Parts: sequence; structure tokens; C-alpha cells
Amino acid sequence: MTPRLVWSEAQSDAAHQTARILRDDHGRAAELLPDDLRNSTTITATIGGSGPLLLKLENLLPTGSFKVRGAMTAVQGIPGVLPAVQGEVFTASSGNHGLAVAYAAARNGLAATVVLPEDVSLAKYEVVRQIATRTIIYGADCLSAEHHAASLAARNGATYISPYNHLGVLLGHATIAAEIVRDYPDVTDVFVSVGGGGLFSALAVVLQHLRPDIRLHACFPQNSAPLYWRKVPDALRAHESTLASAVAGEIDPDSITIPLSLDRLASSATCTEDQIAAAMKHLMADCGQRVEGAAALAVAGWQKLSQSQDMPRPLAVLCGGNITESRHAKALGQNTRP
Repeated sequence: MTPRLVWSEAQSDAAHQTARILRDDHGRAAELLPDDLRNSTTITATIGGSGPLLLKLENLLPTGSFKVRGAMTAVQGIPGVLPAVQGEVFTASSGNHGLAVAYAAARNGLAATVVLPEDVSLAKYEVVRQIATRTIIYGADCLSAEHHAASLAARNGATYISPYNHLGVLLGHATIAAEIVRDYPDVTDVFVSVGGGGLFSALAVVLQHLRPDIRLHACFPQNSAPLYWRKVPDALRAHESTLASAVAGEIDPDSITIPLSLDRLASSATCTEDQIAAAMKHLMADCGQRVEGAAALAVAGWQKLSQSQDMPRPLAVLCGGNITESRHAKALGQNTRP
């Protein structure tokens, strides 16, 4: 798909409104999150002989990823800002967001239907199936699954929660930025993996508001980087498979995360499959964290950019750890470099 390099006036207006709400209400979102869904552990690590690097372990939260923050906020709502969901919830994702929404719905006594693309990993499908009320396999990619889920929700008079294009999802993700600023006032650089832009745009808005001196670095898999391709159209190429599958694939061209992200994208790193695999290997060997390629992507971005930039106190967000031991071992086998 050829990227849309501009966005509509409606998208721009919605992005400005969303940014204001993120600045004003991320604190309330944090207060309303259950205790076990916030304040993730952060460790200091040496990765591949380099560091120190702070690692915010979102992979250790319930459901195994940061997605549970946004899912819970979207489901339970924020009084005066976002209504709580009533009735059934529909969503779509490659796994982590679907799992998080199913989990949040169950904790609030709601039914959840999760639409998964045909290429979803068997492991993620099985986990989602155990928690969701109903799972549906549809479409060759995530965007097709998203459209189908939104259509089903509209047809059934239910609520659709996008993996990234949803105010509640963004507010939940924004709580990560507030924790970083509160717990590590000396942080100079933050690295985050980017797919649909939900996590990146939420962190960008709130970090810019609370600590405009922090440099936020967007990390993309070279094989699938639709937001980056919109920013740098000369880099456009066909989507290919990637170890960072959780952030891969096309995104909704009408998403508010496009203007929210691209207006704030000042530093980025595109990483090869070898670089992602190497980061996965080092995270396991050096600090015992078996993470998905999408999580290792943030560390790969740090390894790449820190070679040429001074970063006194860097932090990487490990966004997810939903990967089986066998799949992890197979991924490391693809790393052809020492």
C-alpha cells in the first residue's frame, strides 16, 4: 500500500484534541489502573558488553505486554473523559492487544470477541482463545482483521477497541511515560518499538509535556515500517516477515496516531532481522529476559544509535514477552552474526 503522506483535517483536529486529553488526564488513567497493571519493574543491564541500559519490563505485566494498560483503560473508562464499556467488546490484533482486551473484559464481567489474522502464531492464538469469549480468524493481515472486527461491532451494536486508534488505549499507554519521569528523573533517552504508533504517540505527547528534554527514539523493523515509510517515503518497500511481528503490517490510514506520531518523530532507527535477533539473544543471555522480537527491537535501536550519539542515561521499553521457548530458539537460530 502506498503511504498517505498527508492526513485529513479531521485527523489533525482529532489528534490535537487527543494530545490535550493525554496531557491533562494521563494521571487519572494511572490512578484508575489496578495496582498489578502499573509500575512495571525496571532493571539496569549491560547488553552485549555495552551499557548501562535501563530496561522497563512491560513484558512482566499480566498478559505479558504493555497492551494491558491501554486495554483496561479503554474498557473501564475514565469518568468525565471516556465512558466505561457496556456490553460486548470487539477487537483485532496479531495477539497481544487481543489478549489484553479479552483479559480486561473478563475482569470487568464483559464478553469479548477477538479477530485474529490468518498469520497469527499458534501460541498466541491458543492463549487468546482460552480467555476470549469468542475468537475469529479473518484476513491475511492485521488491517483486514481490524476492519472485520469494527464491522462486526457496528453490526452488533457493540464497542470496538482498536489496537492503537482509541483514546482509552492511548491514555493507558501514556501511564508508562509518567512512571519513567517519576522514577528516573535523570533519564536522557527513551527507546520504544513502533507499529501502529499507539505506544509511541502516547509517550511522545506526555514526555514532551513533562520532560521535553528527553529524546524519544522510534525503533522500526526494516522489513515492515509503515509509519516510518510515511515519514521517509524514499524508504518505501514491500512488507516482509519480521521477528518483530507484533509491530508489523499496515495500519489504518485514518488513525489519529499518524499525525500524533509523525509530528513528533525526531529520531528513529530501522533495524535488520540480524540486529533484532542479536538483541533477543543478548537480553536472554545477559539479563534472563526471553522477549518477543518487537520488544528486542527497542534494544536493537539503542545498540544502533548509541554507537554515534552520546546517551548518558538511556532506557528501553520492553513491550512484550509472549513468545514460546521453541519459537525464541528458532528466532535466535536466524541470527547469522556472532
